[in-house]
Amino acid sequence: MKYKVVLLVTCILCICCLCSYTPQPDPEPSSTDISLGDMSGKQIDIIAWGGMHANSTPAMHRDMAGAGFTVNLAPDLTWNLQSVFAKGTERFFQSLDATALVHMKTFVSDGVFNYLSAAEVARMKAHPGLYGYYILDEPRYAGQFPDLTVRVKKVQAIDGTHPCYINLAPCLYCADATPDSWAPELSCGPAFPEPSPCIRFVQQFVRDVPVPMHSFDMYPIWMNTLTMQRELQPRWYYTLEVMSAEAQKSGRPLWAFALSTAHKNGDYFPYPLPTRDDIRLQVYSNLAYGAQGIQYFTYNVAEVEWQAPTGPNGEKRGAYYILQEVNAEIKALSPVFLNATVKWVRHTGEIPVGCTELDKSTLPPVFHSLDIQGGKGALVSLMEKGDDNFLIIVNHDINEDITVQVSGASNLRRVLKDASILLADNRSHTVTPGDMLIYFWKK
Repeated sequence: MKYKVVLLVTCILCICCLCSYTPQPDPEPSSTDISLGDMSGKQIDIIAWGGMHANSTPAMHRDMAGAGFTVNLAPDLTWNLQSVFAKGTERFFQSLDATALVHMKTFVSDGVFNYLSAAEVARMKAHPGLYGYYILDEPRYAGQFPDLTVRVKKVQAIDGTHPCYINLAPCLYCADATPDSWAPELSCGPAFPEPSPCIRFVQQFVRDVPVPMHSFDMYPIWMNTLTMQRELQPRWYYTLEVMSAEAQKSGRPLWAFALSTAHKNGDYFPYPLPTRDDIRLQVYSNLAYGAQGIQYFTYNVAEVEWQAPTGPNGEKRGAYYILQEVNAEIKALSPVFLNATVKWVRHTGEIPVGCTELDKSTLPPVFHSLDIQGGKGALVSLMEKGDDNFLIIVNHDINEDITVQVSGASNLRRVLKDASILLADNRSHTVTPGDMLIYFWKK
């Protein structure tokens, strides 16, 4: 009898355990037998356009650094120097001190030499808070290049160490344009006989103006007022194709932008307040095309309706925390993207204007299969860095998820956003809009 009672109790306990058991997903496969080759600690520069002004408080500078920025580009230090030097030079040097204190650097206008003595120029050049010299934003026609060249060479004659910076407009403007007649976007697309006006404009800039980086802006995500859905500007990826190719030919690092505020055009906001997906799509696409600098427009704007990441008194808004999260990912993944060479970029699904469809037969042999389903497809970039090889897959649909399924050789790995490395598997992975997967293997 006692034996039967014990058996009955045991059975009841087993049944209870089975009923309360919740199946857990299989753990991600782990790998510790391989590591990224570049563990130098250096990172891709992250630039805050509309950054902290010269009179910003130390707390504001700490917050900017805390959001992951490495370079400050503030309006009063770049195109409104008169306000900074109105009462002497100390306010200027205090702003350099403030950025250096939080391990950042800052751009200053090339007009700064009009305000400083020879001794103060020497002090500025030796300052750890100086990044370089801002020359101009968005030259629109090639007739501006001779003057820009003179300005750059004048700065280089005084300071040959710190770089000069000029940011190009996107492929909305062309080499054939004049100050009174800017060429429309449609005349700059790939349908134009090559080299298109856009390509000629960029090539002439590279040939004539000796700046060390290849920077351009274009804000790709806008709101369709009829469907009220986010859409990509049709020639954004074409612009990335052109700018990336010309940067590689010239040997200049590519710097590209992400829009981090709602952006006004006339009386309405065609560019909505960016979501995390919006920011990732811009940043990850830029990185997949070889960007070595990520620039945000903008970090700090006084106008409330723009909803910048920070307000006029440094108050943090929702976009601040999105940038903080994504910038942490950029920093962690710098061992992947910093100084990597883009071998090719292809697209699947709906192929953007001017881009090339992925031919799976050209995939490296480490991949046995690659299947991408859903949404409008993906951007696929093959990158190389010493013995490290990477296949970057970015969901280029801003509204819908995609699924990615890969099978490959035993030496294929996957890199997570914190740069940890897993064994690749043949599971189907859901990739949200703008997000990416990184596959990795050694030569």
